[in-house]
Amino acid sequence: MWELLTVSENLIFTTALGIMLLIGLLEVLAMISGVGGSSVVDSLLPEINADAGGFDGSLGKFMGWLRIGKVPVLMLLVIFLASFGSAGLMFQAAFHSISGHYLPGWLPAIFVFFVSLWLTRFFGGFLHRILPKDETMAVARTSLVGQMALITLGTASKGSPAEGKAKDAHGKTHYFLVEPDAEDTVFKTGDAVLLVAMENHIYKAIRSPSPFLSDPP
Repeated sequence: MWELLTVSENLIFTTALGIMLLIGLLEVLAMISGVGGSSVVDSLLPEINADAGGFDGSLGKFMGWLRIGKVPVLMLLVIFLASFGSAGLMFQAAFHSISGHYLPGWLPAIFVFFVSLWLTRFFGGFLHRILPKDETMAVARTSLVGQMALITLGTASKGSPAEGKAKDAHGKTHYFLVEPDAEDTVFKTGDAVLLVAMENHIYKAIRSPSPFLSDPP
């Protein structure tokens, strides 16, 4: 087993599994620090409304096929890396048991890459069915400006955003990064805020200007 993981021909597959584990570790550290890594990655994507068929062109259709916009991107990346690394090592192990040697890593990687894309789509579809539908990031983001939001994770100050959530006009909940619009304002977990702008994929917010707007989403 150790030889299978360490021979140079399999380095590409063991590296994929290593990156997968690193992403998991970084996600845990991000959650401890108050910002979900999935939220950061998803907030950097172009606006996509998958439920409305918002995929244009070949790249957009490919993204839709991979469930991007329906399942958090980090989850899809972890599935791809796990599939690529595991399938590659299994392929090499089977070939070694027959021939007594390993193929050059790039050769099975071509085949395994396409298999992993299909597995990513398959397991992404499974996650889409079982995950709460309010956790996807298929957002018309600018439409949330003017809506009340709730700080759900961490403490937000100017230049240090935290995770928040808000409901759109259809009642669907979206998660994103939010920070105060004013320098001397701090939001804590559980605070209800009003979204007033969005800059560089981060929402700016103020405290509720009216008690009638204080109910969190």
